[in-house]
Amino acid sequence: GLDVKVTATLFYEDGTEVSNDLFFQVGHFSASALPAPWITQADENRVLDVSEVTVGTIRLGRFPFWDITLGYVVWLYAKGKTAEGVEHDHRLWVPESNKMLASEIERGYLEKSLPYSYLKELGAGTKLDIHFLIYMRGASTTFDKQAEALAMPVSTYTIANGAEFIEERESF
Repeated sequence: GLDVKVTATLFYEDGTEVSNDLFFQVGHFSASALPAPWITQADENRVLDVSEVTVGTIRLGRFPFWDITLGYVVWLYAKGKTAEGVEHDHRLWVPESNKMLASEIERGYLEKSLPYSYLKELGAGTKLDIHFLIYMRGASTTFDKQAEALAMPVSTYTIANGAEFIEERESF
């Protein structure tokens, strides 16, 4: 949790009065209450067939909190593997250049395209994990806050590449 100290200052016509300090412990969000990013082109079994797409649209919506603020720092990245098993990761949002925008807050969701140039290199039958984090302790110009960021649940997809993946699935 996070320890929070609150002090109130009351203003009257003849002066001010400061309250005693109040201390609270704020708990963590339950991971199940947080929205997970999803790829809109994937099927209901979380299979993304890269032979049928030109881009992967990642969307994160249904913010469970009311205080998303302009300027919050965000991270969004994909972690996958090539057919040879080599790590093949792609950063979509890095904090140095991506913060919450007014238009994103207003529409209630974030959206980013995962380029086909990345998707086509993923191996059929491999897993693709989508990670999204947001630093919610106020707007920040310091970008080393990932360890303190709130991580949404990781979304995992299986990569298909047309008939190649279907043949692999049928051979099990």
